[in-house]
Amino acid sequence: MNANTNRYLRPLVKKGAKNDMKINNAYVLHYPIYAPSIPEQKRIASFFTVLDKKIAQLREKKTLLEEYKKGVMQKLFAAPHCPNHGLDGLKNFTNDEAGQKSVSSGNPCCLRFRQDNGKEYPKWEKRKLGELLEFKNGINASKEQYGSGYKFINVLDILNNNFITNDKIIGKVDISETVFTKYSVKYGDVLFQRSSETREEVGIANVYLDKDKSATFGGFVIRGRKIGEYEPTFFNSLLKTDLAREQITSKSGGSTRYNVGQDVLSSVILNFPSLPEQTKIANFLSSIDDKNKRADQKQLSLTF
Repeated sequence: MNANTNRYLRPLVKKGAKNDMKINNAYVLHYPIYAPSIPEQKRIASFFTVLDKKIAQLREKKTLLEEYKKGVMQKLFAAPHCPNHGLDGLKNFTNDEAGQKSVSSGNPCCLRFRQDNGKEYPKWEKRKLGELLEFKNGINASKEQYGSGYKFINVLDILNNNFITNDKIIGKVDISETVFTKYSVKYGDVLFQRSSETREEVGIANVYLDKDKSATFGGFVIRGRKIGEYEPTFFNSLLKTDLAREQITSKSGGSTRYNVGQDVLSSVILNFPSLPEQTKIANFLSSIDDKNKRADQKQLSLTF
């Protein structure tokens, strides 16, 4: 509400006997309304019509990008289960037109990238999460310790971000340097939601992608310390697939709250491509996220 509108409305609002706010026609009709000429009104109305149309187009673009990414991911991560193991691959992961054509071509099976020389990558291999991650439960601090100190990853940081960096973390906890070192989170580590009121959200994962600053993590979070070879952005997407989620949620326990432990996470088996193919997949999906982010920024700049 701008200053002029506020100055206009303030005298019109009267307090009732019960301190409720009241306004009536007599007050409204008594005060003048300032308006531009009809030609200027039309120019303003035309401007806002164009603006609304642009915002609607950006929203539609964002929706289409999200649907496109979902379709790509379904076919990319279906590669190990395809009879032909992904013979209809993409030759250039930066070519959006080629990617769109492969996704929408009616291929019911899957999508795979090829090497720069045109050859196929090796077949995907099954790996247990316990071979790639070393698990540890988080800190249980007293309420007096929260609010200052080291950046502290909690469940909301896992749920509300596509990936986690130090600047995105909401909370802080006051702990010693020794404790911080013991419960540190570094680049490539994976954070899992340990407990949830719903089975659908238990074990949701997110990856820490800050190379410059470390953080720590809370008691409702399980850290997977990177001990094996994987591309973190690819792994983050893989852990969000239906196959990964089904393995985790089906093994969760509890009645009023659902929980997963380190043993459950260690036993999850997923298919992994070679590191070069993981990198190509990660770069391709990140390029879609970048476009989505730019659409968000454009929409935000038009809204305010």
